[in-house]
Amino acid sequence: MNYIDELQEIRIIIKGLQTLYQTYLPKADPLLINDLLYANKKKTELLIQYLHLLTTQ
Repeated sequence: MNYIDELQEIRIIIKGLQTLYQTYLPKADPLLINDLLYANKKKTELLIQYLHLLTTQ
């Protein structure tokens, strides 16, 4: 797979994530969701704060 194909695949995945966010979490800020996923991956203590932000919007 070349560089262009990889970029196209990433764009398709991002578009799919945006659609899922809009469908299942229409009131949540997509940037907060991305931060939550990143924090979850890194297992930081910010996870609780992000969950609180997502549920209080």
